[in-house]
Amino acid sequence: MTRVCAFETFGLAAWLLITPVLLTNAEDRPYLTTKTPITLLSANDGGGETSEGALGLSGPLQGDSITVIHLGPDHPPIAKTVYGTVPNTGIGVPRMAISGNGRYGFVTNHSWRGDSQTDETTDVSNLPPDRQNLLTVIDLADPGLKVVQQIPLPANPWMAVAHPDGKRIFVSTGNSFYVFAVDEGGAKLIQRSSSPVYVLFFDISPRGDRIVAVGPSSYSAKTPLPEVRIEIHLFAIRDAAVEYLQRIDVKEGAGIIDRPFAPRIAPDGRRAVVLNGLANSAKLGLDDVLVLDLSLQAPKVTDVIPQVGDGLESVAFHPSGQMAVVSCIDNVPPGSQRASHLAVIDLSSRPSRLLYHLPIGAIPQGIEFTPDGSKLFVQISSAHHIAVFDVSGFMLKPSPFVLHTGHSPSSLAIGPRFPQ
Repeated sequence: MTRVCAFETFGLAAWLLITPVLLTNAEDRPYLTTKTPITLLSANDGGGETSEGALGLSGPLQGDSITVIHLGPDHPPIAKTVYGTVPNTGIGVPRMAISGNGRYGFVTNHSWRGDSQTDETTDVSNLPPDRQNLLTVIDLADPGLKVVQQIPLPANPWMAVAHPDGKRIFVSTGNSFYVFAVDEGGAKLIQRSSSPVYVLFFDISPRGDRIVAVGPSSYSAKTPLPEVRIEIHLFAIRDAAVEYLQRIDVKEGAGIIDRPFAPRIAPDGRRAVVLNGLANSAKLGLDDVLVLDLSLQAPKVTDVIPQVGDGLESVAFHPSGQMAVVSCIDNVPPGSQRASHLAVIDLSSRPSRLLYHLPIGAIPQGIEFTPDGSKLFVQISSAHHIAVFDVSGFMLKPSPFVLHTGHSPSSLAIGPRFPQ
């Protein structure tokens, strides 16, 4: 007995001596750290409208929520989830916006649920709150995640994107772009630009002067969206106004544009990636990834990476611009434990190429790299958390840590942390 006690005493003393050494480096700490302070904003579609809900994986409906997670180099994750204040839907590209100073988050919600569509002539006043066309502005620095504004919009706001200047937020609403200035206390409408294209999803170039968007050239609210011919288009940003430039086609022999979705522009602004398939994982066949050359006088799709996955949902560029990662929903049967996948694409080669697939939990949604490119975050709707990957070159290594969210995370934004 005496020997055991002596051993235990020695072991405790040794652990107390060793522990401070083990925890001096961020990678040795028993929690997730990032090199700089950042904020993640997760909109969680617990109302059952996500792909997960459509596949019968969500169980009882829990209601919509938002989760804000603060990460940094010297503290464990600081997370807060609030239910019932921010209506949101997982139908669309799983991206949102955070102001450049990290203070405000912007979440869109629209009325389209696969059964009906609205436009500016539709009376939406009688729709329930979760079917309203809204831009919700959230104070991310407030301990209770206070909603500071809910701005009604006349047509479906499909997504919000922050301008690289961090001071403006662009929202696509059918045949219009709405531009809001980030103001003290929220957002102020400064410009509305008409579009000849019904804009569904879009991204803004790092220089802030161009937009790559997808949508039909003509559209009626009476036409089911899956039956609409969707194209890729280029716009210019002049001050706060948005001006249509041209349709983007495919270089002869390069491939086809087939229901394009989720455009994303590379960090250098010279290329963009667009996903074929309209994120539909319930069809037969595998979808291609399109690579656009924006440096051409008339930008075109010059590169097609074939058969990347089934239900290509979202894409993120590594800050180096050499790699892109695509979240692939895959056709997961109801109640199945079958995995979805991530697809890693090498953009440094000519032509671009698919490197490998990595299994991940069912229904990956929003996907973002940290500003330094050392970590990748992926929302897993079926697991109610954000998966974390460590990044080394082209390799993604699953972290043992996850970030818990509200039910069915479906849209993700990343930004700096507002000073406390």
